[in-house]
Amino acid sequence: AADRKLAVTYLDIEATPDMSVFHDEAQVARGMASFLSILGEEAEPWQLVELLQSNLMQSEAIFGSAIAFEPDSYPWNGSMGVSPQHSGLPLGVPSSENSSFWLNMTQPWTLPRQEVWPGERRVLYCPYIARGDILMDLADAYNYFDPNTEWYHATRSRFIAGSMDYLVGLWGSPYFDEGAGNIEMVTYSVPFSRKTPVPVVHVPPGLEKPYGLPEQRIVHTPMGDRYFWGIATVDIDLTRIKFRCGVGEIFSEESKRCKLCPFGTRLRSSICEPCQDFEQSSSDRTECVLNYYYPLYGFAFHLWTAASMIAAGFRLQRRFYIMQVTHERGGLVLHFCNKHSLHMSSTKKSKANVPTITVYHSGYRVLDQPAKPFRFTVSGDSQVLLLCEEETIEMCNIEEMCKIEGFARFPLGWELRHITLCRAPIFLWLILGMGIALAALVFWALNGLTSATALLSVAGDLALSLCVILALRKLRANAGLRKQKRRRELLDEKDLIRMFSEACWEANQQLEHEARVALLHVGWTEEDLDELTYRTLKCQSQEAGVSVAYLLSDPFLNLARVRSKETNPSFYALKDVFFFGEDPIGKNIPCPRDGRLGCALVDTLPRHHRRQCTHYLSWTWKYPVATVTDALEFWLEETHAEPQSVFLYMCFFVNNQYRILYECDGAGSDNLEDVFEGTLKRIGQMVAILDDWHSPVYLTRIWTIFEQFTAIKCDVQVTIALPSQRSDALISQIRTGEDGILEVLQSLCAFESAHATAFCVQDERKVKSLIESTTGFEEVDFQIKTFMLDWVGNMVQEYMKSVMSRYGHFSPRSMTVRSVRSSRSRSSRRAEAPEIVLQEMSL
Repeated sequence: AADRKLAVTYLDIEATPDMSVFHDEAQVARGMASFLSILGEEAEPWQLVELLQSNLMQSEAIFGSAIAFEPDSYPWNGSMGVSPQHSGLPLGVPSSENSSFWLNMTQPWTLPRQEVWPGERRVLYCPYIARGDILMDLADAYNYFDPNTEWYHATRSRFIAGSMDYLVGLWGSPYFDEGAGNIEMVTYSVPFSRKTPVPVVHVPPGLEKPYGLPEQRIVHTPMGDRYFWGIATVDIDLTRIKFRCGVGEIFSEESKRCKLCPFGTRLRSSICEPCQDFEQSSSDRTECVLNYYYPLYGFAFHLWTAASMIAAGFRLQRRFYIMQVTHERGGLVLHFCNKHSLHMSSTKKSKANVPTITVYHSGYRVLDQPAKPFRFTVSGDSQVLLLCEEETIEMCNIEEMCKIEGFARFPLGWELRHITLCRAPIFLWLILGMGIALAALVFWALNGLTSATALLSVAGDLALSLCVILALRKLRANAGLRKQKRRRELLDEKDLIRMFSEACWEANQQLEHEARVALLHVGWTEEDLDELTYRTLKCQSQEAGVSVAYLLSDPFLNLARVRSKETNPSFYALKDVFFFGEDPIGKNIPCPRDGRLGCALVDTLPRHHRRQCTHYLSWTWKYPVATVTDALEFWLEETHAEPQSVFLYMCFFVNNQYRILYECDGAGSDNLEDVFEGTLKRIGQMVAILDDWHSPVYLTRIWTIFEQFTAIKCDVQVTIALPSQRSDALISQIRTGEDGILEVLQSLCAFESAHATAFCVQDERKVKSLIESTTGFEEVDFQIKTFMLDWVGNMVQEYMKSVMSRYGHFSPRSMTVRSVRSSRSRSSRRAEAPEIVLQEMSL
């Protein structure tokens, strides 16, 4: 007994046992304490043992139960009258049935005194029963009265101090009960008492008392004054106990500690339940809340992944549908329907490594099946220039392709480096986009992304991006095909409109009907066709010219003679008989220009004598018909032009004289300069009929002077035409030498535009007012005189060349004509004799 030591090992558990569920078990201990307090000193050992046995039968949760008495306090005088000095003690004590003796346990009357602390020896008695057939005196296992025994002294101190209610117990700390129960357990201790005093155990000074060790004294209870007698206990196996932890904490059986649920889980029914991917644990682990970084990084990953793939898939290996192919110096130009996003310098960085391009389904073998892939340079934001090389020279010999189909593609590797987005190569955008997407994926994984979700996200991005890419490429392809189709339709419409225009020129009703039907087939309406007819007829009427063949024809000459009753009438005379009198020509015909009755003379002519103007005729109505026809015949002879293919803008024919003569509208306009310049530029060539070199009427008329000045200013080619006799006279005058030439010059330069006149005074004022408000009369005179001097100089030069050619001293290089060019314009003259042939020279 002297070697007995404390066999209670307290467990290092940082959690509070939840003993609230063991209310019934605690009540068992309280009932036992109440019974012992009532029974008092009458309690005999066999009664104590049966009481302990009944405790175990009341609840399966009770592992063991004990009754621990104060030292030297158990009553030795029982029903047998035994005392510590009784002679029959070694024989044991019979049971209640007197059938056996309790020899399997140490009876109190056989216990020797043991040391409770140094210098103090007492008899301890604590019968203890536990499951597993454990029946013993706990005092044989260890010194339960040791000051460090919590289950005994914590309750004893509170009861004696009066801080614990009567028959109220106290749950102790978890411990390992070595030598008795030999398990980890928690003990519920309830003090019991008696009325008689209990032996006092003196406590030496300096003794360590963690739970207090007060001396016995009277305790006032509801049952009267009592003395502390001992502790009644029940033990609960630790495996049956659940521990209470803080909010969001769970008890670990391994570490015997309370710990927070791992991040990403929440505490639900004592289990750490995982949160969803897009959630995170609250700080106390009681709930899962939305992780705002999860959708943020997820969105960034999806955005940059999809953007990178879509940008690359949409811009790489596109079909660049061809709109048109045109010729340019050095090769063919492919005009695409859409911009190609190539920088202008992308094909100029390496001259030795010029990129190639492939054409598909164009309909031209030289483009679809070249002997060698075409090399190209960028020539515009939607154009590339195919270079003509030795192997592809056949390409450069084909005509311009307006109606073309098919598409072109660049090599993929070259596209990665040169197809741009915001002026940066597409591969840089791919590296940037995928780098950002990868970084977003890493941060996304750190915020709860699982591998399964990551794989699904990547697969979803690929699928979605692929769908978007296919849709965008389809839309772009359809846009290109629509543009190709629309261009073909426009070209077809252009051909049909040209066909319709030709039918209107020729008044070919069959051809016009075919053109109208074809236009209706391509979507035109009857209203559109009526508008086209009106605009075409109006435009043709305004731009039509009279053919030289008609002016030289017998029908016109006979008409002029019959109506005027003169052999060689002037056009002033023809004015009266053509537009006035009993039968005005065209007066009852609607004008195509305004729809009113009274049309231009040109609109009454046969269709083969009325076509688009090829030359502007500068002349005056004072000329006789013979002067005009003679000059035109001589001009045709010199230029080798066909009379039926030359159509003149001749004001007598092309202007609506019914608006001018009848309505006094004049031939002028408020914007004379724009009208004349526009007409001359549109036609591009002028023929000026000079009636004579000596005092010509041409230079006395303000209209002809203004026409000459406008042609010079607009750099329009001018050809001077003289009647044959006047041309012969000019050559004869040149042959007389310097005096003759000076006389010609003086005659041609002896005019002043300020003194020129017009048939209509109102027109004269308009033209002169325009000249005064722009360049002035002196500038006009200077320009026209300079032109005349050049013309005469060229005439002299050409005459000298013809003479030298006749004697073999000069061999002209160009074709034989009877007209020459001055430095400003073209002029013409009559040769000295039929055998003298003048040569046209490019000076």
